[in-house]
Amino acid sequence: MDYLSKDNYTKIIPEQIIFFTFAEGGAMGRPGSIELITKDSEHYIAYYLPYSSKRIEYNDIQKLFPPFRDIRFETFGGCQGFLDNWKYVSLGCGNHLFVRSEVYSEFEELTADCEIPSQIYSKWIDVALAILSKQT
Repeated sequence: MDYLSKDNYTKIIPEQIIFFTFAEGGAMGRPGSIELITKDSEHYIAYYLPYSSKRIEYNDIQKLFPPFRDIRFETFGGCQGFLDNWKYVSLGCGNHLFVRSEVYSEFEELTADCEIPSQIYSKWIDVALAILSKQT
């Protein structure tokens, strides 16, 4: 994963984001972070951004991922207000995943064996890269 900061996060083209995670400040795993995977016509790239490190402001996250403007998180589970071309997946324990609708059915199929959100949390990146590697 490439590391993002306030200095370089603007290199991301929001329309190329296919997967986007948001971990609340008290989440299990990597609290206070964002992970995203983008895809252009030739390749995909995974990025990591620790927003809680004060290296990026909340309004910068909204610029990076415009649907974030309308999202309202429910404490440690669920959210409301995201756009129609995105699907929400709870990763459990304060972790949230947004999957672009165009790849969601395949994502759902590849995670169908997961019985609880934490199982999806542990494999979402591998599933995402498997989906995108078929498209490049």
